Amino acid sequence: MLAKTLRRVAETSCERPITTYRPRLSAACHESISLEALAKTLERDNEPVTPAGMLRVTELITAGGGPLWGTSEEALGKEIETTLAVLTPPH
Repeated sequence: MLAKTLRRVAETSCERPITTYRPRLSAACHESISLEALAKTLERDNEPVTPAGMLRVTELITAGGGPLWGTSEEALGKEIETTLAVLTPPH
């Protein structure tokens, strides 16, 4: 479900907002490749993910004032990078 949500955000992020109620997702538009990498990591059956990483992904999606819903590409890029690092357990 989290991977599907990330993909949906990435897909719609480059569309021009039709109403004033829809957020402007310019950071997500520019980071769509990173969002896809995060979604793929969540869906891998052969490698487990950490609970802490899952919490970070949930926070990324649900925090309305967070970097996913903002316009700072740098902030979102750093958040995705950190989340990927926490999501994958050390080998």
